[in-house]
Amino acid sequence: MIQYRGMLHIVWEFRINIRKRRQFESHYSTNGSWAKLFRKGSGYIETILLRDGEMPDRYLTIDIWKDLASFKRFKKKFREQYEALDLNCESLTVNEKFLGQFVGVRSR
Repeated sequence: MIQYRGMLHIVWEFRINIRKRRQFESHYSTNGSWAKLFRKGSGYIETILLRDGEMPDRYLTIDIWKDLASFKRFKKKFREQYEALDLNCESLTVNEKFLGQFVGVRSR
């Protein structure tokens, strides 16, 4: 099991176009387009995609990085690819909301 203590968790909430659910999931899943792009950066750990059990058009993504510095280096190096993929995925969502950057804490 991965120990997430100290790692950066970037959390987004999406409301999707329900007719494009499969496309959305293929881009945002653990092995989707975003994860493939993130793997090009040093310090990327994994992406978790969660679907709301009561609202089928609502999803959360959690992108896990070693630390904020790793994510910032990735964004700087792959900015153009990031922006192009973001633009390509725009039609899949009705709304997206950045929920924050969280750091894993140690259990007692």
